Amino acid sequence: MKLIVCLDDDNGMRFNHRRQSRDRNLIQDVLSNLDGEKLYAMNESKLLFSDSESAVEFLDTMPTNIKGYFFAEENVDPTIINQIDTLIIYKWNRRYPHDVVFEIPYQNWRLISTYDFEGSSHDKITKEVYKRRD
Repeated sequence: MKLIVCLDDDNGMRFNHRRQSRDRNLIQDVLSNLDGEKLYAMNESKLLFSDSESAVEFLDTMPTNIKGYFFAEENVDPTIINQIDTLIIYKWNRRYPHDVVFEIPYQNWRLISTYDFEGSSHDKITKEVYKRRD
């Protein structure tokens, strides 16, 4: 599984019960980098992909075994860590008073790429791609 998350500088995923992932340019980046694989997301993420719903399969419950990409805006069950081979993190380069924290430790994973781009809501969003160390 390739897991996609959006985090602040303290690994916060949501602040004041709002998503951190609402940025048109970020969503466009996600969609343009799927390499022909399927993108999955929870039903609550439909709003973000309203212009591209055909490219996303929406789920009612957190998946336990996915081939392809999974876009997560909420808590990710740490028990699925062994299924994640690639972690894609979009960072806001800011700190927010978060309600939900990303709890999967990735600091020992191998960073394979990073780049900055201009978002529609932020001057700079950083995309980091990590691979699991074997």
